[in-house]
Parts: sequence; C-alpha cells; structure tokens
Amino acid sequence: MDRCTEQVAVSAFEFIKTITNQPWAILALVNVILLFMGCIIEGIAIILIAVPVLLPIMKSIGVDPVHFGCS
Repeated sequence: MDRCTEQVAVSAFEFIKTITNQPWAILALVNVILLFMGCIIEGIAIILIAVPVLLPIMKSIGVDPVHFGCS
C-alpha cells in the first residue's frame, strides 16, 4: 500500500473515531456511506475506491476481512 492511501485511511479512521467508538455504529456508518455511493457510482468503482480506505478501518475495529467481503 502506498503512502497516500495509508494517509487517507488514517484520516478517515480518525474522523470516524471522533463520531463513535462502537464497532456496530462504525459498521452502520459504513453501510450508509456505501448505500449513498451506490446511488451515484457503479459497484465495481465503489469497490476500487472504498476497499483501500475502509479495510484498515475494519481491521482496526476487529472485523475479519472475510466478513467485510475481502479475503
């Protein structure tokens, strides 16, 4: 993973942590974000954009990558 993607993931994680510390709330927030993105962007494009940002967040809150859809 390159440095720019890591910085985006860290910034996104810090922003989400300011909203809540509960893993279930973070998962719900991610669902809402993905639902909104799904209204305006094609599915494959969402995967290519969201996974590099959201996967480190999911790992840090203890969600298994398999349950997030990445293996």
